[in-house]
Amino acid sequence: MIRSLIFAVAFAATSIIPHAKFIEEEWPKNLPDTTKQWFKSQRSKGGGFCCDIADGHPTEWAIDANGTFYASVDGAMREVPPDRVILGQRNPTGRAVVWLDSSKNIRCFIPGPQI
Repeated sequence: MIRSLIFAVAFAATSIIPHAKFIEEEWPKNLPDTTKQWFKSQRSKGGGFCCDIADGHPTEWAIDANGTFYASVDGAMREVPPDRVILGQRNPTGRAVVWLDSSKNIRCFIPGPQI
């Protein structure tokens, strides 16, 4: 199962990277004001603000059989701490989003619309 998950993530990452780079370059310039406000209002399960638009990045993601989420940070899949996952919220971006602090630690993560 894990081997299949790693293969699927690696395949998806290599086939989507150019598109993700374009989106990253356009992010957040072309977002509607309502989406910008959404970014500013997000909080982790622990209650801390995720920060702002500049800290949120579109990302590739995966979830394993145990319900653990993984987000791509600098091209590497990293486990998302459970208290940083945002579930049950509308995600107007149409993409998974990971918020990072200045040390590239994951502050918050919201999966894509497939969840």
